[in-house]
Amino acid sequence: MSVRPWSPEHLPEHNHPKLCLKGATPEMILNEVSYIRQYAAKICQVVQSTKAVVDGQPKHLRLALDEVLSAFRFAHGLGHKVILVGNGGSSAICSHIAIDLCKNTGIRAISLNDFPSLTCLSNDYGYDQVFAKQIEYHAKPEDVLVCISTGGKSPNILNAAQTFKDMGGTQVFTFSGMKPDNTLRTMGKINFYTPSNDYGIVE
Repeated sequence: MSVRPWSPEHLPEHNHPKLCLKGATPEMILNEVSYIRQYAAKICQVVQSTKAVVDGQPKHLRLALDEVLSAFRFAHGLGHKVILVGNGGSSAICSHIAIDLCKNTGIRAISLNDFPSLTCLSNDYGYDQVFAKQIEYHAKPEDVLVCISTGGKSPNILNAAQTFKDMGGTQVFTFSGMKPDNTLRTMGKINFYTPSNDYGIVE
């Protein structure tokens, strides 16, 4: 049985002008470029307004990030690891950071978003405990915990941070946005807050 090789003709309306660069008008291209520039400018503005607090005191964003990286290296040097937790898009960010730390810097890092673990623990203990339980199983007080929550109010993220602190962990770093009084923003040794109500921009 022969299989016909795939080609663009298999896609419906593959030659529609909006799906084909050759068919794009100058106006369409300019509109697209204008949108990209506006979005990039918005991201730059939000990054510049992101606030960092270290041990309760405001600190320059770059210096605070340097402290986070130093904490990662220090923990790794003692044989410990970085643990990351987040939901949805934040979970994907956690996975990305974890593999980048392992592959590019040699720092031990894990993201607690293994699908069987999430479904098992949420079924047995409730979704608000899916990270806290894994913290109990895998974390040591000398590890570093990174909590990412766009709104800073996800119960499972808050429970993870509290569980880690209850077991003696001190190196909790949080990343959040949306409302300035979100709970997660006050739970870390170092807290980063992005003042935006746009989920995409915050993430």
